[in-house]
Amino acid sequence: LIIADRFEPSSKTCHACGQVHGDLALDDRIWQCPNCRMEHDRDLNAALNLKRIGILELKASGLCVSARGGTVRPSSPGGHEPMNRENLVPHQAA
Repeated sequence: LIIADRFEPSSKTCHACGQVHGDLALDDRIWQCPNCRMEHDRDLNAALNLKRIGILELKASGLCVSARGGTVRPSSPGGHEPMNRENLVPHQAA
């Protein structure tokens, strides 16, 4: 579990360019970034920013955030290696 700072401006920060829109009011549900002009839904934008924060925190702690071609958890004795789909033998019809 990653907890973002209570005062993180996740809904006011453009997830595309990082510009903080400080004049955003609580009732502004859709807004346009003054820097890159990207239009944002306030809640979706906040979710994308919080996801980025969580991924950065996990990476900083040394944990993987994707199972694509890598170990999901830090190695442990007796742990399992990931299975690649390429190595699976296709089922032969009889």
